Amino acid sequence: MDVKNLRNVEVRRIIPDDAPKFVDAYIFHAETETGRVLTQKELDVLNADYDTIQEYVQEQRIDCMASAIRFMSDPREVAKHKRDKEESARQPFVWYKRW
Repeated sequence: MDVKNLRNVEVRRIIPDDAPKFVDAYIFHAETETGRVLTQKELDVLNADYDTIQEYVQEQRIDCMASAIRFMSDPREVAKHKRDKEESARQPFVWYKRW
């Protein structure tokens, strides 16, 4: 299996306090370039390779940072976020207990 041709790779347990090693991170989901979802055995093989996990962790962190930068560079998004935050601050906190 060529790990360079995987897509829709989802890495879980990326804990910022674990940086830069991210020892708890693991590949939860991945698909081949044809769209086939990897089996649990295939995911286990991927997760056994520390370097592969690290490559995808860094890729996912870069994607997350790029999204944050795009968000913060759009004045409309920043204004919308500010309005939403102000609106939620005006709403009274209500706690419901389900029986």
